[in-house]
Formats: sequence, structure tokens, C-alpha cells
Amino acid sequence: MKSADKWFIGLFVILVFLAGFAALYCAKKLMSLFGKSKGKCKCGLLENFSKEADIPIRWDERMNEYYIADGKGGRIMVYYCPFCGGGTPDSRRGSFFAHITSREETRIYDLFKGIRTVADVVTRFGPPDEEREFASGVRWPGRRGKPDRGAAFRGLVYKRLSPVADIVFEVGLGDTVRLTWSQKPVGKDPSGQQDIMNTQPKNGIMVFRARVLPVFVAMASVTLTGFFSLIISKEGLQGVDGGALLIGVVVGGLGSFLYAWLLTLCFTLKLTPEGVFGHSCWGIRRFVGWQEIVAVKPFRFLNLRYLRLFQNGRACPVWMPLYQAHKSEFEQELKRLAPPNSPIRSYL
Repeated sequence: MKSADKWFIGLFVILVFLAGFAALYCAKKLMSLFGKSKGKCKCGLLENFSKEADIPIRWDERMNEYYIADGKGGRIMVYYCPFCGGGTPDSRRGSFFAHITSREETRIYDLFKGIRTVADVVTRFGPPDEEREFASGVRWPGRRGKPDRGAAFRGLVYKRLSPVADIVFEVGLGDTVRLTWSQKPVGKDPSGQQDIMNTQPKNGIMVFRARVLPVFVAMASVTLTGFFSLIISKEGLQGVDGGALLIGVVVGGLGSFLYAWLLTLCFTLKLTPEGVFGHSCWGIRRFVGWQEIVAVKPFRFLNLRYLRLFQNGRACPVWMPLYQAHKSEFEQELKRLAPPNSPIRSYL
């Protein structure tokens, strides 16, 4: 092997090392910015404001929670101090509600199989125990000069289908329904007041992160193939330095793994009752409401599978990776949140 070529391979190895360290540094910075907790609030301003009658911040001694009184008997929970950024005390709310096991949650979702309309619900389970004119509401922010939009859903409540949860079938357009659930209180109603944070299931918003291994395999297959092709085209099979090549492969693989881990850390997917927070093909954060999804097209690159979610008035779709780290929870959450007429259900 020529001296210039050895310098080329050595430079490549050094650059990959530097790239790996840069990836680690960026990841630590991102985690410090978005994932690091500042601990509990110690400035005392929340406590002081909760004692002022003219300020709507209140303290619930029994629930061990701060909240904002909305003036109509409802509550907006406060989880972080807006002054110092510290967390509020740990809530005791969970101890006042029945625990939903994973097996029971799966059984509840199985109740929804084959149900699409109000008629299907009544045929299978009979008349509801309670019918709510307003079971939940959503609001979609306006874009490109368009006004905000909102929607309200009435609900059919069944309290006898689960010993630990109330089942609510929310009614949409054309009498289509979607299933939600909420934990049953243990004993007396813990707050004695309406709590707007409990109108949705406890796990109403979930953040999912893609698996690192499929991304690593895709990146490594592309980068290492290109690296081998470059070396062989310059040296030929007989002139390749085995030791230098092995070092390049190991370090290149390590760099690919670090990059893959960083990508899955930064580009997460969030499922909410309103819609999907994902990314465009350029990595730009995008949101699409469930009712705004007009078409879904699958896409596969190497071993990476995606769903492209299209909406009216926007050519660039939202990309939804299907190779999630928690695949079963991801699929269950999609089944729970996606409306019955959503095209995304064809790919579950």
C-alpha cells in the first residue's frame, strides 16, 4: 500500500473518531437541555402564591398537588414551577384510583374489535350506564392564516365492562366511535371537584422512540459498503492493508452506532388524542390531526419501514417510523387513538 493511501485511511479513521465524540457531545447537550430534571421546586413562590386569594394557584393538601383554578370548578394541574423550573411535589393521586394492569388494558382494547359505530356498541354491550353530551374536546391550531378549529364528542359510558376502569365510547361523525378508558376511583371521589386532567385516559399522550439496531444496520450497510468500494477501487483486492481496514471497519461501525443512537434520541414520535407529532423527510417537526389524514402510503428503505401521512393542502407528509422500541405499546396506542375511519388503520 502506498504511503499516501495509508495517510488517507488514517485520516478517515481519525475523522470517524472525531464524529463519534461530536455525536456523544451533542447527545449529552440535548439530554441536559430536554431530559435533565432540575429537582423539586425550592423557591417557595408557588407556596406563597397559593395562599393569595387573588391568585388562581391553589394547593390540595390531600392530593399533594398544586393546580390552577379555572373559575368553573375545574382544575389545571401544575407540574413545574414557572419561576425556578423545579418540579412540584409527588402527587398522591395514583393511590386514589384503581390500578390498570397491562393484561386488563389489553382486554379492554380487545373489546373494541369489530366495533365501528354506535349501533355496534349498543348491539354488543346493551344501553350505556351513562350518556355524556360532552365527553371530550380537541382543538387544532390554525396554519397559514387559517383559523383554529375545535371539535366536541359525546360519550357512551359503560361502568360494568371492567372492575377497575370506566369504558367511554366517544361518538364522532356519522356515529363512528372510538374507545377510551379512565381509572375508577377507589372509595370516595378524591378531589370532590371536576378535574379536567382526568377527562382523558392517564396514558393519553405517549412519546415513542425508534429502535437503534435497525437504524444502525441501515447506516452501517451504506457507509461500510461505500468505504469498501472506495478502498478496493484504489488498491485492488491484493493491495488492501488488512490491519488498517479492520481498524476502519471497527471505528466506522462504532461511529454508525453512535449516529443511529443520536438520531433515535432526537427524532421521537408523539401520539396524542388530537393527532401525531412527527417529522418531515427533512427532519422538520410536523403535526397532523387524526381527522386531517387523507391518505397513508407505506415506504421501505433497506430494513426501515415507514408510513407517510398525507393531509390536504400540504405536499410534504409526516413520516411515522414503524420500527419502534416498544412496538406492542405503539400499536395499542395507535388502535386507541386513531378514529375508526382513519386510513392509518389499514396498516396496523
